[in-house]
Order: sequence, then C-alpha cells, then structure tokens
Amino acid sequence: MINLLSNSKLGAYFALWELYLRNPQGVPFDDNLESQFHSQDLDVGAFHGKRIHFWVPHPTAGAKFILWDVIPSLIELVKSRGLDTEISISSSLPANDCDLILSFKEPIPDTVNGCSRTLIICDEVDRLWPFLSEFDSAVCTSSLELTALIQTKIRSVFFIPEIESEQLLAFGRETLEIDYDSCPSSNSILWHGGKYTLNELTYFRDFFELLREQIGFERLEIVCGDGSLPQALSNLDWIRAHSWSRDALSDISRKCRLCLLPARRSLKNSYLKPASRVRCSFALALPAVGDIRVPEVRRFSDAIGLSAVNFGKKHQAVSLIKRLWDDPNALQRVRNQGFSYVQQNHSLEMAVLRWIRVLSMLLAKV
Repeated sequence: MINLLSNSKLGAYFALWELYLRNPQGVPFDDNLESQFHSQDLDVGAFHGKRIHFWVPHPTAGAKFILWDVIPSLIELVKSRGLDTEISISSSLPANDCDLILSFKEPIPDTVNGCSRTLIICDEVDRLWPFLSEFDSAVCTSSLELTALIQTKIRSVFFIPEIESEQLLAFGRETLEIDYDSCPSSNSILWHGGKYTLNELTYFRDFFELLREQIGFERLEIVCGDGSLPQALSNLDWIRAHSWSRDALSDISRKCRLCLLPARRSLKNSYLKPASRVRCSFALALPAVGDIRVPEVRRFSDAIGLSAVNFGKKHQAVSLIKRLWDDPNALQRVRNQGFSYVQQNHSLEMAVLRWIRVLSMLLAKV
C-alpha cells in the first residue's frame, strides 16, 4: 500500500511538500552542479563508438526550445571533432540499437531494449512520477527544486538550464545601443506568459490597480496566446492584450519601462518553476521583477543585484517596485547586468557545452 502511494501522483505531491518544508527558500546549489555550470573542460573520450538517440515524441513548444533548437548544434559540434559517434533526434523511437536513449517527458516502451534510459523533464512531474523508477538517469531543465525532487526517485540527475534564443538576444543587444536620453520615457508595464498563468493574473488585479495609483503607469501590455483576456480583465481600458509571438514580444518590450511577473499560486506551479519569463525579458534588455516564491527567480535576481518580490503582499511589493520605477540609474544598471548574465549563462553555445559534459558522464556509465 505504501509503495502504491509513493509511486502515484499523490506520492509526488507528498514528496514535493516534504522537499518544500525542508527547503522553503529553495535547495542549495551544490559543488557538483557548480562544476557542471562553469567548467570549460570537455572530456569526449566516452563518446567514441557510441550511438545516442533523443526521442521527442510530441511537437510542443518546450520540445522545440529545449531540444530541437539545441541538439542539432550539438550534433554539428560532435561531427566537427571527428568523433565516431552517432547522435540522432526524432519523434520516432530508434530504428537500430543504441547505447543511450533520452526521452523527452514520456516513458520508454518495453520494446526498446539493451540501452541506458534517460528522462529529459521540465515539468509534469506528477504525471511522470509513477514511471521515474524505469529510468537510469534524468536531465532536468527547469529548476534545482525539480532536480532535487526527481533525485528522490532517480539517483543520477543532471541540471541543464534552458536557453534564450539568439533572436531575442540580438534584439536585446540592439536595445542596449539605443540612447534612451534622446527618446521619450516609456511609462507602461509588460506582462507575458501562458494561458494558465494569464488566468491566475486576475487574482493580482488589486495589486496592479494599487500600483497604478502609486506610480501612474499608462498601460499594462499583455502578450499571451491569441490576445484574448479573461473577463475580469477585459473591461479595463488601461490593459491592452496582444497575441503571442517573438516579434510581438520584442516590439512591445521596447514600449515598456518594466516587466512584472507574479507566479501562479500553487506550490507545484511556483516552487518548481524556472526563471524563464524573467530571463526572457532580460534577454530583450527589459528589466523584470519576478516572484520571490520561485527559487529560480530568487537566484537569478540575486545574481544581478535585483530584489524579487512577493506579489501576494501587495503593499510591500508596490513599495519595492515604486523604488525601482523611480530610479532610472537602477533600471539601467539591472538592465545591463541582467542581459549580460543571460547572454553568458543561457546561450545556445553554453547549452551545447553542458550537454557534452552531461552526455560524457552518462556514457561513462554505459
């Protein structure tokens, strides 16, 4: 009975709460992860004669920017090194035997035999929880907290953070070259995210109304989905919605002074989440204030000298944001530091190097 519970979705939630109660501010960043992040040494000896397959069964947005935007560059790097290694990626299972199969967010069928199995995961840990014991290892791309949670079921777990696209970074570089002293000062706020996060934005309507009273921002520009708003937000003339695209997000970011990104309310949708929306904003060279309830946001903010806030404590949050809003020098400083941090730590090149290191460690065990 206990085993059945621990291997169920309910078991995932119990394990999550246990992790949170032990580490409410987030799990520590240990020395092994530090070496994964910053080491420039590449040991490619384990690659020789090996066959590796990335199985990406569903064409999701996450699959695109986590794997399809990264692994082809990894394959090119391996080829350029002259390694006798075969690396493939497709939505199909491998046609031939391989040494290592890496599956994006799906259990691997029993028909695949004789190879080491690695799960690549960014979310949906509750759905995948009953299948974790079937994997030899895992690669997490969202947060140290999700990494630590998975380590309660799989001993060998690695963390490779997500990238920001070169398209956004190029736009950010152009933005940093603009002389804002010669341009009219922007007086709007950006919010961007997915449809589920947008639905929960309605709970922060009072916060934005109080903030507008205090700082007098012109509009809340929302970039999400097809550009439609929940009913609770659709009748406010100071909110304007836009359908999501990278071009729309980029263009609107230059019309805004600040990006504000409250987290969703549940533990699963805050504590385990990445700092991706905050990073994306800084990639565009737009300062962003994220939610302190997301440990990855806290880490990112600490790294660039910016305070994350608890949007649930609206008066405190408004006070902190007003202080930043009214200080153009502070805005410029965090814009520069945030962009530099994203460019250095979340580029395609850095992701490829991290994959090389992780694959080397996985293949050494095969």
